[in-house]
Amino acid sequence: MATVTFSSLLRTNVRFRNLWAGQVVSELGNWFNLIAELGLARKLSGSAWAASFMIAAHLLPFCIIGPFAGAIADRFSRKQMMIGADLARGVIALGFLFVTSPDRLWIAFVCAAAISSVTAVFEGAKNAAMPNIVAGSELLPANALMHATRFLQMTIGALLGGWASEKFGYQTAFGLNAVSFVVSAWFIARIPATALGGSNGESGVARSVASLGRDLAEAFRFIRATPVVLGIVALNFGWALGGGMNQVIADRFGGIVFAGPGRSGDAGVALLYAAAGIGLVLGMALAGRVGAWVGTRDRVAPFMGWAVLASGLIAAISGLMPNIWLMGLTFIANRLILSAEYAVQETVLMTSLPDHLRGKVFTIDRSIELAAMAVSALIAGALFETIPARAVPAIGGILMAMP
Repeated sequence: MATVTFSSLLRTNVRFRNLWAGQVVSELGNWFNLIAELGLARKLSGSAWAASFMIAAHLLPFCIIGPFAGAIADRFSRKQMMIGADLARGVIALGFLFVTSPDRLWIAFVCAAAISSVTAVFEGAKNAAMPNIVAGSELLPANALMHATRFLQMTIGALLGGWASEKFGYQTAFGLNAVSFVVSAWFIARIPATALGGSNGESGVARSVASLGRDLAEAFRFIRATPVVLGIVALNFGWALGGGMNQVIADRFGGIVFAGPGRSGDAGVALLYAAAGIGLVLGMALAGRVGAWVGTRDRVAPFMGWAVLASGLIAAISGLMPNIWLMGLTFIANRLILSAEYAVQETVLMTSLPDHLRGKVFTIDRSIELAAMAVSALIAGALFETIPARAVPAIGGILMAMP
């Protein structure tokens, strides 16, 4: 797994640089928005169920739309799909501005589900296009940089989102998120359509829609017949059964357990999200060296298994921490290990898939994982309503470690 540096990749690959720059802006808006969404749900409802439903609303639609989005990404212009998805998300994000009372909280759930559905289209096209604009020694650092940037934006966006939500109100975060999608679309428009791959759509919409079922069946057969791909899909599903609890845990501990008297809790939630982001960034920064080390020793599969085990066990003890700062440290350690594993895993998966199946297999894998995470988040909401809060991270961490 020989790699190039992040700086040389951005300097020499203009097409990747434009894709990356668009994600820098849109991801910052996403994290602004999520902190505001959770804060608004907590303010208007106060129940752990509200946070669980909000997170499930983001996850479940991706599971349904994702596989079809991947199939479409392999049959139509990926550039047009990404630009259209960004502009649609910008419009939908404005819907959160209408959530002004408890009886309108349903609007937030609908908007979250709609954004998730369109994001499935964007991610299917982006993941399928990545190996077309970066190849060979550029692929692992490109994956690591894309995810490291996303996680850095998670850290910065969560902190700024928590601060902005408490100081200026949730509407500011919602408006900034809408603008960020428009900026992302502008950067993607600068990339030649041929560089992103996909079809030009000449086969016709009706024919393409009619053949989606056959495309997905082909992708499922490939997954079942390819041990490394099947193993990664199974590992992600198993981890997600506990991993889906993470966001509910951050909301409950940051917003309730460790919140000061009379405070909204947004700053505490933002702090835990930022800690997770720091760990994810550090893990991605180490991914190139880790990938090279385990690759030369033919230890990629054992590394992925042990990394998931270790991260789950660390998550299991996070609920025992006496204050938010020590809990934040466990978040950093847990995500550092997990993100290094994820960068290696995604590179292995990308290089194991033929181009005509890449979009479909990626979105099937992601859909299965997110379905498990959505169920896990809903279970976390029920657990927080029935057992002591500090017991929930232990249950989630054990489930994460089991695969």
